[in-house]
Amino acid sequence: MRLIKTGKSIMNLTEEEANKLMEMTHNYTDMDKIPKVKAIELFDDYEGSMLVMYQSEFYTEQSYIFREEDIYPIKGSADIASKIKIEFLINHGYLKIDE
Repeated sequence: MRLIKTGKSIMNLTEEEANKLMEMTHNYTDMDKIPKVKAIELFDDYEGSMLVMYQSEFYTEQSYIFREEDIYPIKGSADIASKIKIEFLINHGYLKIDE
């Protein structure tokens, strides 16, 4: 068993998809406390990647680089568990499991 890219482009990442990652990461029942997307933009340093910035009144701004195969925190942003990142990328069609 291995993970492979599906060919779906991260360049089409939606705000709704990006918000789902934070919902998976933060286990709050109060949805107002979960950081929401502030901006999504092309990240020029890595070809085929997007920069997503999150903010809420309870957190300082957090930024992540989204790629088809992984999600990386920008310095100072909280790490996201690998299991959550992989589940997110599979659930939204960027990765699939090859048996």
